[in-house]
Amino acid sequence: MKNRRRAARWSALFSVGVTTAAVLAWSMTGPATAATAAPSTTAAPTATTSPTPTTDSIVTPNIVGGTEATIVDAPWQVALITPTASSEFQGQFCGGSIVAAQWIVTAAHCVVSGSSVSAASTIKVLAGQATLSTTSNTRPVAVSNIYVHPNYVSSADHDDVALLKLSAPLTLVSGSVQAIGLPTAAPVTGATELITGWGDRASGAGNYPVTMRKAQIAVFADSVCAGAYGGSYSSTKMVCAANNAYTIDTCQGDSGGPMAKNTGSAWVLDGITSFGQGCAQLGYPGVYTEVYTYRTWITDTMAQTPAPSAFSTVPLATVSGTKKVGKTLTANEGAWSPTPTSYTYRWLSSATRNGTYSAISGATLKTYVLKSSDRTRFIKVQVTAIKPGYTQTTSTSAATVAIG
Repeated sequence: MKNRRRAARWSALFSVGVTTAAVLAWSMTGPATAATAAPSTTAAPTATTSPTPTTDSIVTPNIVGGTEATIVDAPWQVALITPTASSEFQGQFCGGSIVAAQWIVTAAHCVVSGSSVSAASTIKVLAGQATLSTTSNTRPVAVSNIYVHPNYVSSADHDDVALLKLSAPLTLVSGSVQAIGLPTAAPVTGATELITGWGDRASGAGNYPVTMRKAQIAVFADSVCAGAYGGSYSSTKMVCAANNAYTIDTCQGDSGGPMAKNTGSAWVLDGITSFGQGCAQLGYPGVYTEVYTYRTWITDTMAQTPAPSAFSTVPLATVSGTKKVGKTLTANEGAWSPTPTSYTYRWLSSATRNGTYSAISGATLKTYVLKSSDRTRFIKVQVTAIKPGYTQTTSTSAATVAIG
């Protein structure tokens, strides 16, 4: 069975969700790069063809065939944890990678169920730790926003990438809490990659480790991947990898975690753990989201300005004063929430109460002195509230009686 590699240890994550929507991200500087020792070389795979899967259901990964790791091995690795779980171990369901002090890259299927994106409050992030606590769940940090690639749909396997913005930046420390760079080129067939995570140690076994595990795999040719997964595999959006014997793989619990490559001067994030046919199943390499394809989306999302907030209270503007020529009318803004920094005003008039209102030339102050040309006409005022970080919002008063 073809599975997404999200752990089933904790199923309550999507009990609170919101409908998928387009969102903007806060500004953030580009990711730092990590520098640790390069792994040894893994032999390139042979270009054999695998049978096409007969089912299309999906599972989540843990490192199969790996060894125990320390955080120094992958200081960019984080665990996604359900905050209401009794411990970090019980709450861990996916992995992720630090790409900047306040940003985590993960798989979209880790944070989406059906058409709903998980509420940010239902996910926390544990960084700088290889061993999950089995007794407490107090170290993970909060997530403020979740950004899912706009082309992702849960019924398909492509565009499986999401960004998490943390409520506060991490303190980056070389060797323990470290950002990984984004690739400047697509992965090359035969390249050695490092996979890490807390996933199941065998497909469907439920044998989850407390301490992070690691393993080395090699990138397979796209022809091998397409032969194994047929139409589910996209050579432009995915990359697949394993060892030649198919005994090393990610598995349930590893989803969203890194497939990282040492370029000689820095580590880069080549892949995001996505799905596979079982785990370490002969003829079926693990499939990873190809990060190079999504580099622009990732950097653009981190660089975007935040979506402006809306005023929670927008009162109806009113007009006070005697409605006679020569008298002064005053715009009353009402009680906005939060309080605007400033207002602008625009006075309008019409020959009939329910007719078309036009702006009165030069009438842009809080007060307006009625002129003879206003006689028998109806007057309204538009009040626009301004506050940094909020959408400029206009409130229009009801029409006055006919000016006498």
